Amino acid sequence: MKSEIQIAFDKCKNEDRPALLTYTVASDPNKKKSIQILNSIANYADIIELGFPHSTPVGDGGQIQTSSNRAIK
Repeated sequence: MKSEIQIAFDKCKNEDRPALLTYTVASDPNKKKSIQILNSIANYADIIELGFPHSTPVGDGGQIQTSSNRAIK
């Protein structure tokens, strides 16, 4: 059985195009806006990675750290 990720990549390969992968932090800048963002990109992105905000994102880059901090507030 293929994973949803493999299905998405297979679809892109069959359509002879690169896959569009996106990343967003859940609840950034707030829950309502976060859902609006996800809905607005859902029809265009092949894969959406949803990050969960945490208080010690030291391994993440500056933008993700800022997003996590905003979401937690």
